[in-house]
Amino acid sequence: MEEAVYEPGPLLAGFVDGFWSVSQQQPYPGVGDGVYYSIADVMTKIVFAFQTRPGSTDVVFSGLQGQTRQPDRFTSTPQCNEMIGVGLYPQAVPLLFRMPAGELSEHILELSDLPWTNLNELLDRLSQTTSTCQRVGLLRRHFEQRLIGLRPGHALAADAERYIRARHGNVTLAELSVRYGLSVRQFERVFRQHTGFLPKLYARIVRFGNAVDLLPQVASMTELAMTAGYYDQSHFNREFRSFSGFSPGEFAVLYG
Repeated sequence: MEEAVYEPGPLLAGFVDGFWSVSQQQPYPGVGDGVYYSIADVMTKIVFAFQTRPGSTDVVFSGLQGQTRQPDRFTSTPQCNEMIGVGLYPQAVPLLFRMPAGELSEHILELSDLPWTNLNELLDRLSQTTSTCQRVGLLRRHFEQRLIGLRPGHALAADAERYIRARHGNVTLAELSVRYGLSVRQFERVFRQHTGFLPKLYARIVRFGNAVDLLPQVASMTELAMTAGYYDQSHFNREFRSFSGFSPGEFAVLYG
């Protein structure tokens, strides 16, 4: 199995977290074969699944998973041997789909069910590519063309979201309300309207995501809890299970 991560590039900074690809020679299991897990995530994720053969590329699925507050599991997937994903920050969603990110929360949809301009043209062009790098490059250019020159609908909420991510979720609601000159209730209302999350929950999920990223780099779960900013081990264990469905140790074995 080959896995790769691709930077979004300067034109997509603030809208796209990045691109990723997973491929293998043998197809992934088809519908009903195997179990697939997702974890809490502030990102809206778009996935394209491909069946590639020498001289041909078929797009077998294109879908979206909205931001999630809890783990989930799936028992079906299209038969494919390559998947490419795109992670969208909340402020990109209304610019692409003319709806707030919160309206897509906890939903999984086919892209054809969304107001996506020129989707069929994009899928046709993807089917004409001959390599993963070409497909990722085509998707990057597509999102650049759709998002270049646009601005988030609410600059304060977008800046607050970036600030929370830069602090890896280790920030208090009181600190945020003072930073942006609003009462706690006003800040919560603005942030939720434009991101789909209350700021405290957003920060908790961002901190959890940082802990997942740190997992391969630490020697123990105690070190992981401290490094990620949790005040004690039991609090860390509860948060991790709430957002992943597994204890930290179980998750490390499953995803190791």
